[in-house]
Amino acid sequence: MTAIVPRPPRGVLVRLYAFAGLNEFTPVLTLYPLLFTDHGLTSGDVSALFAVWSVTGLVLEVPSGVWADHVPRPWLLALGQLLRAVGFCAWGLVPGHPSFAAGIVLWAACDALTSGTWEAWVYDELAEHRSLHLYPRLIGRARAVGLLATVTGAAVAAPLYSLGHYALVGCCSAAACLAAAGAALSLPRTARVTVPLGPVAEPGSRHAPTRTLRAGLRSIGDSPVLRHAVLLAAVLQGVWAVEEYMPLLFRAHGSATYEVPLLIVVLSVGKAVGGWLVDPLRDVRPTHLAALLAAASVLLCGGALTDHAVGVVPMAVCFAVLQCATLLAQVRLQPLVPDRVRATVPSISRLGGQATAIVLYASWAVGARWLPPAPLAALFGAVLLLIAAITPRLLPSDPAGRVRAAPR
Repeated sequence: MTAIVPRPPRGVLVRLYAFAGLNEFTPVLTLYPLLFTDHGLTSGDVSALFAVWSVTGLVLEVPSGVWADHVPRPWLLALGQLLRAVGFCAWGLVPGHPSFAAGIVLWAACDALTSGTWEAWVYDELAEHRSLHLYPRLIGRARAVGLLATVTGAAVAAPLYSLGHYALVGCCSAAACLAAAGAALSLPRTARVTVPLGPVAEPGSRHAPTRTLRAGLRSIGDSPVLRHAVLLAAVLQGVWAVEEYMPLLFRAHGSATYEVPLLIVVLSVGKAVGGWLVDPLRDVRPTHLAALLAAASVLLCGGALTDHAVGVVPMAVCFAVLQCATLLAQVRLQPLVPDRVRATVPSISRLGGQATAIVLYASWAVGARWLPPAPLAALFGAVLLLIAAITPRLLPSDPAGRVRAAPR
């Protein structure tokens, strides 16, 4: 008799993938740096806005993670989408420096409310159905679905821009956010393991969030394996700062505004492939992953320095490797995290990612005074090579799902 493998109900999986897709269906994603520059911002100004994005993440990332360990996580996912919808509408209807800054802050708030919250919800939902063995597969496929939605958003961005310029692109992106908020509210309010945080940290106590944060920091400090995993996940997330400059790079290569979304589609396909490969590569050795990252750094440099649209192909392969590595680092992090701080610890990791991104944004802003976008993007390849060098030491060597778990 064939054993029945536990898995969540099909309806839950459908809603999971629906939120993952709607969360990433943002046509404005491929055009907003061009929106900024077309309304008078310089390359340095754009980098400053990206820095505002990361600073907002620094401020909100950890509090949102702690919050997600105390309130229903679908509520936070929906709140983030509503905030982002307001920002996209402002960009489309009243473009200008104030609305650009406000939209960036609201988008960063959405990212902070979504990041660790989403992964914690998926992990606890699978634990509820005794299906934690499916975590790498579902995370990888959910990200792949999201990136395919990004591809679709990029594909429709060109005709939307042709029909209604940036206003129509922004409003359609806001509508997608509202749909994502509805999908988030349809997710079940999954039960989670409750572990006392101290003799006075009762549910609803005003001291509980502080104790949760302390418990998360203590967990990282007490476990070298968890500390290394948090650090690697942080730097891999931070190096994705290069993605924000791709529209500027393609325009510098001579691509017209309506062509840029189509080139972003190629990059998004590469990321989707990387997400889909997470489950097949879940047992990859740290040294092998490091070799792939080193090869990806070469591809990024070569693609950026190719003064032609064909350079997008090696960069897409680089993005596939980087996406797979980023998700593998996050997948191997989760089993090490105590249940009581399931969202807090990943948020601390993303705090490090935001700090890394700020350094890279500042480097681009300074370098833009002397260098065009192509060599600046190539320098990110050197950063990726440094990450490859430290990966064997930081990535947990045990396959996902069999890593040494922290005390619950």
